[in-house]
Order: sequence, then C-alpha cells, then structure tokens
Amino acid sequence: MCQAVEHIGKSNVFHGDLNPKNIMVDEMLVKKHKDGTLEFRTKHLNKENNVWDEEDDNVETRYYVVINDFGRAEIIENMKDTFKGESIDEENPLYTAPEVLNARLKRAVDYSKADLFSVGCLAFNFMNVPHPFEEITTDDVDLNEVFGSEKLSSTAYMSTKSGKVKHREYYSAIDICKSIPKKYSSRLKHFVQSLIEMDISKRPTPSEAVRQLKLLK
Repeated sequence: MCQAVEHIGKSNVFHGDLNPKNIMVDEMLVKKHKDGTLEFRTKHLNKENNVWDEEDDNVETRYYVVINDFGRAEIIENMKDTFKGESIDEENPLYTAPEVLNARLKRAVDYSKADLFSVGCLAFNFMNVPHPFEEITTDDVDLNEVFGSEKLSSTAYMSTKSGKVKHREYYSAIDICKSIPKKYSSRLKHFVQSLIEMDISKRPTPSEAVRQLKLLK
C-alpha cells in the first residue's frame, strides 16, 4: 500500500478515497531469467494461456496490492492546491485525512501525506482491529458552533471509539494505537501510529514510509 501511494504521488496524483472497497490483492507470477532479470505475468492470464510452468523453480508467486476507483482522484501540482471539496467522500469519510476533512473551501491544503493517513486506517482492517474512528451526526453536535458559515457536512465531525466525542483536531494517535493487540510488534505499532498522526509534520512521506517498512521485515 505504501509503495502504491508512493508511486501515484510521484505523478502528483492524490487518490482521496482509499478504503477497503477500493483495495484488491492480485496474484502475480515472477520468473527469474538466467541474466537476473525478472518478468511478471498475472496468474489468471498464465492459466488461460498456459505460458509458464508454475512448478518451475525459477517461477514464484507474489501478491500485489491493486488500488481501484480513481473517481475522486486529482492531479495536484507539488501535492498542494486550493481545497474545492470534491476530495471528501461523504458516504465513507472515516478514511479521509483530517487536513482534508477540516479544510475550508478555497484555502490551500497539503495533500502530500493524506493518502498515507488512509493507509494507516486501513492497517486496522489488515490487523482485524476495529476502525479507530466513528462518525458523529448532527444530532450529536452543533456544527454551526464548530464551523460557522463555512461548515462542512456532518461527516466532517468524528470521534474516537473511546466514547468521548472529539473532533479529529483533538485526537491522540498514541491512545488510538493502544487498541492494537500485543501480538504485533511495537515497531509496527509505532509505524501505524505515525501514519494517523493529526499533525502531518509527524507523518512520514510515502518514500520514508516505504523505507521504514523494509526495516520492519
């Protein structure tokens, strides 16, 4: 996931809607040739065409993450742009970065680490841990008091699942990550914590995240 975000980020693409519905895992066959080069082929196409013998010692199966649905994606020069509101999925906001949720219309937003926040939320799904945020409706809070005339939809107001209502502006990534089971290493826990930090300066860049993950192996 981090490699995928790094890849699209290098092309100044902000996906803006990374959630479980838009993530797939595909099987790829990798064949190593005598000169050391690698050749890739999707497993289902290989079965249809019977090109490679999957029992060959030089052929192995690898799993790759595939990102779908770029309907909300934007090409953003230097990953910074004026917020227009299209990046918020009001039906599924729980994976949207706080800097996007809390943005005001026609004001500059730094999108460079927003997709990584979504990856951090997805990590809870991967670990089979309940999502750290939940939606708070207009019945729970007066949005006029929070946003005034520039208020966003009710989906922009979140809480942690501790039971206490909080705007995303006030949550603690450290406290949220306490729900991660002890069977996962503290290094992985700290990595996930860094991805969902409210302060984007505390989040790694996509390239830094890829390097940190390699050290976790």
